Amino acid sequence: MKLTKYQLKFLRAWLHYYHFGCTFSQWFRLSWKVLLFFAVMLVFSILIATAIPMIGWVCFAFYLGTVLRDFTYFRLGRRRWPVVLDVVNWDRVQQLVDAHEKPVTTK
Repeated sequence: MKLTKYQLKFLRAWLHYYHFGCTFSQWFRLSWKVLLFFAVMLVFSILIATAIPMIGWVCFAFYLGTVLRDFTYFRLGRRRWPVVLDVVNWDRVQQLVDAHEKPVTTK
C-alpha cells in the first residue's frame, strides 16, 4: 500500500500516542506549530482592533474560535482513545510505517 506524506505523518502521530499516551503535552508537541501560528494571529488581530475595531475583533473571534475548536477536538479524541486502542491493529500500523521509512545508509 502506497501512503501519502500526510497519511504517513498521521500514522506516525498515532503510533506516538500509542506508545507514549494521548496526553495534552503529547498533543501539544505534535501540533505546536499550528497553535503558535494561531497565537500570533490572535495578537495580530488585537493590534488591528486598536486601529479598526470592527475588523480586528472579528479576526480575534475567528482565531480564538479556531483555537477553541482544536482543544475540543483534543478533548473528544481523548474520550474515544480507549476504543481506538482496542479496534486498531497496531502491528499493521507499525508495518506500514516501517515499510515507508527511508533506509539509513552508512558511509
